[in-house]
Parts: sequence; C-alpha cells; structure tokens
Amino acid sequence: RVAQPPGRVHDGCVTGARLVRFCSVVVFAGTASCSHSAHSTARPSTTRATRPAITWTSWVNTYCEGASVAVGAINGRGVLFEDVPVDVHDAPSAQRVKQKAVDVLRGIVAATDKAARSVRSAGVPTAPNIANGPAMVADYVSAATADASFFAGLQADAERLPTDDAAAFLRGLASLRADAKQWADIGNDYFGRAQKLDTTHKLDAILRADSDCYWLGK
Repeated sequence: RVAQPPGRVHDGCVTGARLVRFCSVVVFAGTASCSHSAHSTARPSTTRATRPAITWTSWVNTYCEGASVAVGAINGRGVLFEDVPVDVHDAPSAQRVKQKAVDVLRGIVAATDKAARSVRSAGVPTAPNIANGPAMVADYVSAATADASFFAGLQADAERLPTDDAAAFLRGLASLRADAKQWADIGNDYFGRAQKLDTTHKLDAILRADSDCYWLGK
C-alpha cells in the first residue's frame, strides 16, 4: 500500500507520525465504520414493533359481550332463585330438584368465569385518554372475578345438598336461595367505585352505547 503524507486524510482516517492507524469511528443507526477494520458489521436493530393502542370502544365491547351472557344466564336462574314450592317428598324428587339447581349454577359459573377471563385479558385501553382509566378497568375486572367466584361457591354448596332426607334438603335449598339472592350485591362496591372514578362520564357513555350492555339502561 502506498504511504500517505503525514496528516493526510485517507478513507476517513487520519494518518501521520502521531496518529498512525487512529481512526474516527462513526456510529449511526447501530453501525460502526472504519477503513482500517477488516469488516464493518451492522448490529441487528433492537427496535420493537409498537403494539396498537387498545381503544375504550374495543374494551367495552369485550366487557359487555361477556357480561351480557352472564346476566342472561343469571336471569334464567329459575327455581334456584325464586321462592316457589318444589315437590320434594322423597330421595328421587330431591335428587331431581338438586340436579336442576346444579345445572343452573353450572351454566352461570361457565358464563361468569368466561366473562371474567375475557375482561382480564382485554388489557387496559388508552385511546382516547380517559381520567382514572386503569383504576376503573381494575374495578370492572374485580367485579367480574368476584361474580365468578361467588357462583362457583354456590355450585359447590348445591352439590353438597343432601337428598336422603326431604326436610333437610328443603332447609338446605332455602339457605342456598337466600345466599343466591345476594349476588346483585357482590359487585356493587366495585361498580360504585368505578362510577365515582368516571368523573368525566366518558366511560359510562361508551358502556351505555354498547348494545350488549342493555342491562345498564340508557
């Protein structure tokens, strides 16, 4: 290679008596270049794809879809929640009524559990910005989770109802009915807190605009 005069710039590097083989290293877009390097290797980009923002409309749609199925299952509860006479006089008749109660609860548990899982996995919406958004989402998730746990407990109680004694069965059923009627109070604390946090009433407006949240009223 032909020597360069002292102090002359060659291929982006300064040569000379005092600066022999000292190169300027330019870092740009993750690469380093120097003419005296055997190879110039670009570093792989570490930039990650940005996830699209979760919209409140999308979140409400997920929440209301699951909640409407759960509310529908609860509203179809029948003999379990209503103070209607049941024909229980022996073990077979007690078993029939028990099975009906268990089946009703099994359907409610499936619906409320699915609703809870879907709203938990829906994430926290950020678009548009709504004051206290994450806290409100947490309350709605907690309410759905509490409902699912409540009905799972009722199902376990129903499965333990005795059928070999008609009188004992009727007492157990009456107790189960009394407990079941408390379901409406389970999520009230969470819903009430979420409503207080919705100071701009933006979330409330989106919820009531979703057809699956018909049970909220207009």
